[in-house]
This record gives sequence, C-alpha cells and structure tokens, in this order.
Amino acid sequence: MRRVLLILLAVSLAFTAGCTTRSNEAALPVVPVDPVPVVEILDPADEPAEAGPNAVPEPPAQTSVIEIGEPVSLIESLPYFSATIFYPVTGVSAAVDETIAKWASDVMQEKTEEIEALYAQDASLEGELSFNFSTYKIDDTYASVEENGMFSHSAMAHPVDIIKTFNINLQTGAIIPVDALVPEQGHARIFGLLKQQLLAKYPELEGALDDMDTSWLAQPLLQPEGIIFCLERGQLPTVLGTQRIFLSYEELGDAVALAQTPLAQSAQDTPEPTDTPETIYTSGQVLQDGPMVALTFDDGPSGTTERILALLRQYNARATFCLVGNRINNRKDTVLQIYAQGSEVSNHTWEHAKLTNLSHDEIRKQIKSTSDAVKAITGQPTTFLRPPYGSVNDTVKSVAKELGMAIVTWSIDTEDWKTRNSDKTYQRIMDQVKDGSIILCHDLFSETGDAMERVIPALIEQGYQLVTVTELLTYGGNTVQAGAVYKRGQK
Repeated sequence: MRRVLLILLAVSLAFTAGCTTRSNEAALPVVPVDPVPVVEILDPADEPAEAGPNAVPEPPAQTSVIEIGEPVSLIESLPYFSATIFYPVTGVSAAVDETIAKWASDVMQEKTEEIEALYAQDASLEGELSFNFSTYKIDDTYASVEENGMFSHSAMAHPVDIIKTFNINLQTGAIIPVDALVPEQGHARIFGLLKQQLLAKYPELEGALDDMDTSWLAQPLLQPEGIIFCLERGQLPTVLGTQRIFLSYEELGDAVALAQTPLAQSAQDTPEPTDTPETIYTSGQVLQDGPMVALTFDDGPSGTTERILALLRQYNARATFCLVGNRINNRKDTVLQIYAQGSEVSNHTWEHAKLTNLSHDEIRKQIKSTSDAVKAITGQPTTFLRPPYGSVNDTVKSVAKELGMAIVTWSIDTEDWKTRNSDKTYQRIMDQVKDGSIILCHDLFSETGDAMERVIPALIEQGYQLVTVTELLTYGGNTVQAGAVYKRGQK
C-alpha cells in the first residue's frame, strides 16, 4: 500500500488542461510546526476484488430525474428514528405545491407517531423513513412527480415500500385526480393489459391476478410515451417487490382521459461539458495563525446552492458542499462551479441512506456511486464522507478506509432543517462559533440562503477565515486518516 498526501486543498482542486489550476500566489502555506497530514489511499490493486466472471452485473444506481421544480426536505432525527422526505417545490402553482408539501408532512407525522408508539413499548426499537423523488415535464400541458420511499423498523420482517404519484396539468395549475385520469370505464382494459404484461414476466402468477381492484391503478405516473402504473410491494407476492408497469398511450387508447395525448419527445440529454470552466475564484491567502471555520451544506445541489456560491464569491470565501449523488447530474454546472470557486464537494451518499442500517457492500455502493458520478463531471472524486444523520459505525469506518475517505460530521448543528427560520439559523451560528468549528447547514432551504447573507459577512467581520473542511483539518494540525471521524478542526 502506498501512502500519499491528503492535502487536497482548494489549490489542488483547480484545473489546467482539462482541470482548473490556481496561481502560485493563492497557494496555502505549510504549517511548519506540525507534521504533514497524510492519509492512506489504496492503490487500485489494494481495493477489494471486483465481482468474478460468473457474477451477475450490478445494475447502475438509479439517478433522480428533476425536469421541473427544486428539491426541499423534511427531516426528523431522533435517537430511535431517522427520517428524510425529499420532495419538489414545482413552481407550477401554490395549490400543487401545497398539496405535495401536505402529503410529505402527513407521511412524516404518521410514521413518526407510529415509531414513537412502538418505542414506548420497546426502547430497543429503531426505525427509518426515506423518500426520494423524480419530476418529469411531459410536454407543455402535463408534468408528473413520483415519490419513492421506504419505511422500516427493527420489529418488521422486511421494509415497506411507499409510492406516491402526482400528475399535473400545467395549463390549469392543478393536480389531476386519479379517477379523472383513469376513469372507471377504462378500468377493464387497463386490468387486462396489466395482467398480460405480468403473466408474460411471471407465468407463475396465473390465477392470482383475478382480483384486481382500483388499488392497482392508484399510482399512475405520466410519461411522454405512456403511463407507468406503480404497484407497491405486497400488491403482488412480496418476493417480487415493487413493480412498475409501462403501458403506451397507443395500447391504452380511450382508457385514459387526457385533453391531448402527450407526444413522445426526442431525448435531449444534458450536454456533457466540453471544457472545464476557467477558475473565477481568486483565493485570499489562508493565514496560519488566523481563526478558521468551515461552513458545510448538506443535501444539494439545488438553486439555493448557486445563491450561496454567489455569496462566497462576493466575500472571497470557500465552503464545502455535501452532495446527494442521485441528483447531481441534474445540476452538472453547479457542481463544476463549486470546484471553479475553490470550494469542495463531499460525499453524502447516493440517496441519503442511513449507512448504519446497510451491509458492507451496500454502504460501499452508496459512497462509490456518488464519488464516481462527481469524478465523471469534474475529473476529481469526492474528498471525504459526510454520513446522513451523522450515523457511523465500525462497518461505515471500514468502508470509508477502503475507499480512502475520512469521515467528517460537525460541531455546530444549525437545525435549519427543523426551524426553517433564517434568524434562528444566524443566531445559532453566531452564538456557538469558535475557531475550528464545522458548521452543518442545508442548501435546500431558501431560509438558509437568507441566513448566509448575514452569516458570511458577520463571520468575516469577526476575523474568521471561511475555508473548506480539508483546509480546516489540515491547518488544524490533524493527521487526517481514511476511516477516521472528524467533528471539528483542532489546533
């Protein structure tokens, strides 16, 4: 195993010849009294062997599609219950966004109360709720939203899948009721088409599909060429899991009621960046003896990320953005902008999974899929792991060490996810900040963006240097080790 320097400071995050590079004037000084921080990075030959030739290839991680709207989240973090529901603010109309937000709030309340009741009877119980989403713009008239979730607790035999779809008329700014989209007179035809597809795939279901009812049609998802009917785990034999069955508009005919049948649009993938943008950030020198803090932002990227980047650029500051992997392809330019400004990207897993509930291989996939996706955009892998909920155990540490990543949590939790109040976020930071603080924020919330308009200049006025986590740890005198957990910079 070879050992290499971890000092992936902002100076090494810029490139030339396909990678931006900072000027020598911006180089950060080496602290002479401290040992050079190092981390064990495995050679490719040291990494766990890939699956053998007879192994079934692992399917690629599913990327969240966001064609309309911006992500926001609801979070609940209790010692016995970790829950996150990501959902979109579509911007279509207040009525649409209020309906989706109320659904998310109702689910969070229902599952939290369920866990609390169970915990009152069994203090060893632990639960988890996790939702991600995709949004699709079908054409100028229709759009759709799919919420895809999982709920589990330690007394369950297996997790429960939860799917919720919203189909939207963009012209009226309203959600289309299911019974209006698939009226009763079309049910028999749709049941027949569903049965045909299911039997073709699972012949053993013969005779088990004679009792279809409207629950089979409860979660339709509009697509450009047809409708996906989502069947939650349990509607079919549990071993088959959740099923998504696509029926084209041609097959469906008048079984669905749309003002016009959406036309299939030619796929227009987001163009790959041909050139890495020129560095637009001119770093101020990081002082060896000056106080430093690291602002970190979880759960992006989003529109608020770009707003915060603009503030950092204005005040010649840097930060660390802990990105959820399955949504970064929707904002490739934002990811590139982070690097171009001298800030850094952290790995916040592929789908905001609570890693301590997963196996070694599942944890590895959550982390590596995100790092690979970031590297495909920027040429640089993620620098360290920010575990969702701050949840770490020996298996998480082991996988992080295998992948050459340190684990960074925080010393100040702004609780912006809970308060959604810019004044409270500002006050919590200013009341608790000190040299070496790692500050947890979330760049999904506009209120956090509002708070940063006050926080960033206030910290600078008090003499703090706003640096990346890597810079903070390096100049804090830490010997940064892969698999180790860091909550603050220490001097």
